Amino acid sequence: MHKQKIKGLVLALTMAFGMTAMASGCSLVTVNPERDNAQVIAEIDGEQLTKESFNNYMAYYEMANSGSTMPTGSELKELKENLFDSLIKTEAMAAKGKKDGEKVDEDAKAKEGEEDLESLKSSVENKYDSILKNNNTTEESFTAFIKDFTVKNAYATAASTKYTDDLEANPEKELDQTVGKINGTEIKKGEYYYYYILQEISSYMSTQQGIGSDEESQKEANEQIFDTMAKNKAMLQYCEDNGIEITDEAIESAKATKQSTISSMFQQDSYLDSYLKNYFLTREQFDTYQEEDAKATAAGSAIEAKMQEDASVSDGKVQKYFKENIDQYSESTVSAMHILTEDESYAKEIYEKAKGITTKEDFQKLMDSYEGDDKIKEAADLGAFNKDKMVTEFSDAAFSMEKNTVSEPVKTEYGYHIIFVYDKKDGSTPNLDDYRDEIRETLKEEKGTEEYNKYSEGLADKQKIEIYDIKTPSDEFMDTLKEELNITIHENVI
Repeated sequence: MHKQKIKGLVLALTMAFGMTAMASGCSLVTVNPERDNAQVIAEIDGEQLTKESFNNYMAYYEMANSGSTMPTGSELKELKENLFDSLIKTEAMAAKGKKDGEKVDEDAKAKEGEEDLESLKSSVENKYDSILKNNNTTEESFTAFIKDFTVKNAYATAASTKYTDDLEANPEKELDQTVGKINGTEIKKGEYYYYYILQEISSYMSTQQGIGSDEESQKEANEQIFDTMAKNKAMLQYCEDNGIEITDEAIESAKATKQSTISSMFQQDSYLDSYLKNYFLTREQFDTYQEEDAKATAAGSAIEAKMQEDASVSDGKVQKYFKENIDQYSESTVSAMHILTEDESYAKEIYEKAKGITTKEDFQKLMDSYEGDDKIKEAADLGAFNKDKMVTEFSDAAFSMEKNTVSEPVKTEYGYHIIFVYDKKDGSTPNLDDYRDEIRETLKEEKGTEEYNKYSEGLADKQKIEIYDIKTPSDEFMDTLKEELNITIHENVI
């Protein structure tokens, strides 16, 4: 779903400037210019639009993008389709504007067209005549097209503005449309827009780009949106069916998290308000949808907590866990310093300097000597730590060392460590009874979370989801115009 309002979509001249050439070389077929230009590409309100307009529009595009090489093959075909669509939209909306008696100073707009033409000529310099010839048009035809099209673009703008203003005054026309169903319940466009906005923000945060406007990107986005809505509704229903309480505190906490993401994108409320207008939503409506979304998130947490609470853990599993993780309960500690580098050969050089050190003070001096060295990631006193505090390779090495000794380079995920152990303290042997309840709760949480993940994984797939053809306001306007103006399109001509 395009996020822009119609007003930002139908300005065909602006759209042409915004399109980008994609490949190299321009493949044009030599045809009879008069016969080619006379072909009818559309009928709009009883008036025929010929290929002469499209050829001129193609010439305009090529001039406006003279710094880029025109595409070929399938990419040229896609470009032509986009320009054809842009041309038809503008012509249709211009016809609507004229029919409704919109006020346009045609002489002033035609003058603007002449000025644009001079600017185009200047930008392409000596390529002007060849571009016209390549697109089967003449200077006379192109000049008339630019002046006329600038006038038509003004009428189109007036018509689209009127349509958009009407939607802004009556947003329910847009927001109350049914865009699909989940388990038989109708999904309105307002709710859909809320989740589309979240998807758009997520896309910006992860890729610095919004959702693609192409059909495949829109289809993927819509599927993700409906999956999210279906999953949320299923979790809310699960809580209702199983008597699971969703507290106000949990809802507020979830809402605060969601709002922090929104605030990171829109640092002023006015920015968010302006953005929401693109979807005909008010802040109040957005907050209502966010509240329900937050409630669904809190429902998921409540379901997981309930599954953790109900999980059953045998004493045998508690004993097994304690035995396998006894190090984390041990009070034995090691006190160590280390020098870390990602360069293995450099680590070996450091070890050669360090291997004879037997005092903390001397190792400190060695660490100081590497201050400011770009090859050193860290040189620090780590203090006392128990065995589960550090990564396995580091802990295994440190706890196996004698006091006041230096290790050879120890490899971990962070690089190569030269370790100096300056103190060791043996703690008492841990007793299972001291940790039995703690371990049981840990295992209950793990088991409950595992059950929750099984429940939530593929949850949307278990719902009956129907996604309708979701159109932009611009496309909806065009559908209206096609009927009102009896528009017939012959796209195969291009």
